[in-house]
Amino acid sequence: NAPKGLTIVKDKLYAADVDELVEIDITSGKVLNKYLAHGAVCLNDVTHDNYGNVYTGDTYTDSIYRLNQFGQLPLWFYSPQLAPNGLHYDNERDSIVVGSWGAVMEGWGTPKLQGNLKDINIHSKEIKDLGRKPIGNLDGVESNGDGAYYVTDWSGGMLYLVKSNGKYKVLNEVGKGAADHEVILEKDMIIIPIMTEGKVMALKIK
Repeated sequence: NAPKGLTIVKDKLYAADVDELVEIDITSGKVLNKYLAHGAVCLNDVTHDNYGNVYTGDTYTDSIYRLNQFGQLPLWFYSPQLAPNGLHYDNERDSIVVGSWGAVMEGWGTPKLQGNLKDINIHSKEIKDLGRKPIGNLDGVESNGDGAYYVTDWSGGMLYLVKSNGKYKVLNEVGKGAADHEVILEKDMIIIPIMTEGKVMALKIK
């Protein structure tokens, strides 16, 4: 329908698709399961932890759902104005790092509120701000392999490097519509889709 975020667990591809998490066999390309996220409006990004759980965030309802090993997709976390757009599991912190949109208005225009990175411990569910200053309508979140994160700002068109203490710098102005990206550390490369222009950009990151 309208798939957005993707993650791979073993030989399965998981895609966020409006109000369902779709499980696809990579070898055959067949859809194996569709897990309904009750109450979801706009499932966006997907990530997974080291324990076999798959997480998907609903930007419009400030919610994160977690697919457990029993094939259930219950609501896992809710926080007002969380607006989770990007999700990234941080192995070192054992937490979900959330790229917050800030606030959602009708359509996808620039909202009055912007977001920052947030950290949710997957065991205690304690939530912390990674820097209190809002920096944009955050979309993709990926590790730089050294304790910081590459983050895209959809409305501002920026690629940021954000440290775990919230300090950040602009790495590149890539254009409005910079969405969920992929980092290939062994090639020192980042791949960024620019939604408003219908193109994919490849950048060297070192």
